[in-house]
Amino acid sequence: MSSDQISAWRQARQSATSEFELSVLADSVVTKAEYSEAFHRFLTCVANGGYKVKAEWQGAMLVYTQILPADSPEVKDTSRFDALTDKCSQGTTAIIEPLYGLMVTDPSGIGYPASLASCLVRVGLAPVSYSADDVRSELMGTPGMHKSFDTSDPRLTQCLQDPANTGR
Repeated sequence: MSSDQISAWRQARQSATSEFELSVLADSVVTKAEYSEAFHRFLTCVANGGYKVKAEWQGAMLVYTQILPADSPEVKDTSRFDALTDKCSQGTTAIIEPLYGLMVTDPSGIGYPASLASCLVRVGLAPVSYSADDVRSELMGTPGMHKSFDTSDPRLTQCLQDPANTGR
């Protein structure tokens, strides 16, 4: 673990607001099962607040969608829903989700650009010489800039979502 990761885990433990979070953070690893449980607790809280939501995996992360009738006034004014999701994230996903995301995108602590470059080389999208600097200039730089590979290739999406290929 890098010093930044150690610091993130220490801060997370200090900021935990529930016994559930403390139990998940105890071993400095967030498993897919623990992340799923945190997300389930969050969704249950939102549903108990009167909202229909659905969740689906997008790559290695869960994403939720609010289900509203098209004529609902809350389609235009989401303030009540936003306040509820902020409240529901406390003690469930607020701390656990970012750490899980970090574990998926950069488990070794080398930095996301380096992890992504390694993945792009591993799956055959980029040449062996491709580096974190190339990621910064091509993928995080100016939109439409020349890319060393086909940006419509599904392997790019795989690498963007799970560059360490953790399969979490």
